[in-house]
Amino acid sequence: MSDLRALSKGLQMLNQMTALILNSLLLYLVKNYTRRMGNFKVFVNISAAINVGLCFVLAIFNPATTTIQQYFALNSTFGYFAQQEIYESRYFSAVVCASFSLPFSFVVIHILYRYWTVMRPERRQWFRQAWFIVLLALYVAVDISFCYSRNILLTPSDPTATTFFVNEFFRETYNVTANEAGFIIVEYWQEGHLNILAVFFLLSVVSRFFVELIFCTVLATKTRAGIAASDSISEGHRTMQLKFVQTICAQMIIPSISVYAPLLLILLSPLVGTPSYSLSCVFPFLASCYPVWDAAAIICLIRDYREGVYTMITGKTVRNEISGYSTRGTTGAFTSNWTRTANLPRTSNPNSSSQSDSKPGTEKH
Repeated sequence: MSDLRALSKGLQMLNQMTALILNSLLLYLVKNYTRRMGNFKVFVNISAAINVGLCFVLAIFNPATTTIQQYFALNSTFGYFAQQEIYESRYFSAVVCASFSLPFSFVVIHILYRYWTVMRPERRQWFRQAWFIVLLALYVAVDISFCYSRNILLTPSDPTATTFFVNEFFRETYNVTANEAGFIIVEYWQEGHLNILAVFFLLSVVSRFFVELIFCTVLATKTRAGIAASDSISEGHRTMQLKFVQTICAQMIIPSISVYAPLLLILLSPLVGTPSYSLSCVFPFLASCYPVWDAAAIICLIRDYREGVYTMITGKTVRNEISGYSTRGTTGAFTSNWTRTANLPRTSNPNSSSQSDSKPGTEKH
């Protein structure tokens, strides 16, 4: 298993470097190759910034996970800061866990904006109101704070028999002592009794994930249906908006696969008596895949960014065959006029092209 963990660590470092390169590239593409995407490019910039931040969190705090016997799952951090003895390093472990709650919180906000753009355009203006911005900031802050607090509460500050056992395991496996390791321990059984605190932790993780997943899925489905049913936009604009929704769905699926699903399996395995040591060994590597896959998905799904990469590599400027727009230096913004026609039959509208700020066929993603 030590070879597996060493391989996982090496791949994790490779992922971190790749993620920094891809997300830096994405920020450059947004600035120089974005055409008529409105506020979508703002969300892309925020997403890339989050990914870069996660890379630094993984590099600085150097997380490791494991499961031991049938009783608990462990997340331990023994990175650079943990060796300075400024604070007890279990706080840094909590920071690592809390930071990975941010991507899904961001997706919730993004899909809400996209849904209101299509189905409730009058509410989209709320995103420019100070009170609503504060409300969104509070939502993110509460989500992160709750995740941080529940991890801190899992492990008492005073040593217990469990922490001594875990410390001995880490000393033998990683040559790390108590002064250099911070533990977040999920111990489901204590003296033969079910640990209510650990069960609460598990239920909170599961419920948060599925509530936000269902919320995003429902809004994405309704948004896609609204775009398909609207007769007030051009086909080019419709195609672009559908591609935006696909990109958000990819940003929802990627952390589900690389972070949340493996984490749930790791947390459940000791409870049912089948600890998954191999999966826990590679979990930090899987988590490090998220910033890479997220940036790659955005670049691949959005045509402007694909063509921007092509232009950077070949030096040739790609032009739209119909509109003649170039991918170089043509940034701009548009405001679409949506009508709530999701429940109405589609009818031909000869003036539909004039009701949208984008010409038919100007965006083919």
